[in-house]
Amino acid sequence: MGLQKTEAIVLRSYKLGEKDKIVIFFTRDFGKVRGVAKSSRQLISRFGSCLELFSHIWLIFFEKEGQELVKINQCDLLKSYFEAQQDLLVGGHLAYFSELIIEFLPERDVSQPIFRLVLELLAGIAQGLDIHYIARYFELWLLKLQGFLPLWEERCRKCSRELFIDSQAVYIQAQGLICNSCNSSSSAKSLPLSKRAFNIIQFMLKNRINRMKILRIKKDALEEIAQLNHFLITHFLEKELKSYQYLKNMNIYN
Repeated sequence: MGLQKTEAIVLRSYKLGEKDKIVIFFTRDFGKVRGVAKSSRQLISRFGSCLELFSHIWLIFFEKEGQELVKINQCDLLKSYFEAQQDLLVGGHLAYFSELIIEFLPERDVSQPIFRLVLELLAGIAQGLDIHYIARYFELWLLKLQGFLPLWEERCRKCSRELFIDSQAVYIQAQGLICNSCNSSSSAKSLPLSKRAFNIIQFMLKNRINRMKILRIKKDALEEIAQLNHFLITHFLEKELKSYQYLKNMNIYN
């Protein structure tokens, strides 16, 4: 408790009264933190552009025992991604990434790997990496780091039969990959999985995000991976994300 200092990424902000904001931060050392930024909505504010979506900042806040909201004392901007968000496609995806982080991470759950993942995501955007590649990569790794990605190996999780050795279909369930025979006898929801999509996902799980630039993924394969990720995300969250629906309305995802 008391005065705390940490790196942070701004995930969302809300109006509070006439002058203030409630801001959700993802911090390196304290996990997800909610705080009040006093007078931050005034024309001239000491916070400047530090409270814009996905600003990477150095955050100083005061925490008092028994209070849910901390008091934001100071923010120093390390890196802004405001210009990137002027692109409607990138801006829509950043809102989606923000909602994913907010929904997947419990309050005050510290995750250094996910914090580093978000910084990699932002670096990829700054480098001009295809936003669809970044989205698929981020979804997969968020699922993996939170323990929700099924074991990714070429054997049926039920009968241990090797997958992709013949023309039989392969399926993904929330609990793992299964063969056609086991899928036919299962009551659980599933989606078909092609060998091509499996290999792309395998590559994403073994490489850093900046390696995605060497890939040349066809649109139908990318859409297949998007559907698979969405299937897993909605299964574990048990709801549809508003930002995903927004992207869907933009005809980005079918």
